[in-house]
Amino acid sequence: PYDLTAREREVLALLVEGQTNRRIAETLFISESTASVHVSNIIGKLGVSNRVEAAAAALRSGLAR
Repeated sequence: PYDLTAREREVLALLVEGQTNRRIAETLFISESTASVHVSNIIGKLGVSNRVEAAAAALRSGLAR
């Protein structure tokens, strides 16, 4: 759905939990800038303006619980 990669789906799940880019990076063993790029890509693919809207869209569409 939404052409999200497996990694973007992992990042989105953490974003829905309210995690910061730093925490996402620590959890997934990636750099903070890489986490930021993933979040930006997710926002673009979901067609929303920010991470809060991305989390809400993910919950509404069933991409995340």
